[in-house]
Amino acid sequence: GFDQNWNYIGNRRFGRYTNLPGGTYTLRLKGSNNDGVWNEEGTSIRVTVVPPVWQMPWFWGIVALILVGGAFGAYRLRVRSLEARSRVLAGQVAERTAALQQEAEQRIQAEEALRER
Repeated sequence: GFDQNWNYIGNRRFGRYTNLPGGTYTLRLKGSNNDGVWNEEGTSIRVTVVPPVWQMPWFWGIVALILVGGAFGAYRLRVRSLEARSRVLAGQVAERTAALQQEAEQRIQAEEALRER
């Protein structure tokens, strides 16, 4: 158990056990009357200590799902951003290519006009 020996607590009507790990415990109690006569048999109380949420296995499962979901969401967001940027750049390349082709055609026409003179 947690305590191997009896704890005499005087007139206090409570006991305090901090930092108990989660689990089921048996609290054994003895008491005395006003004349100091002790009840040697005592009584037992079962106490269940529920561990904090962060010590529960399901909590870490949820945390893992949130982290994986967040990472996947960030990945998808980045991919969409890169795809949008790629579309914009492809549009700019197409515009500039068309402008260069038009300029090249104008130069060819200008050269032909000069040759005809």
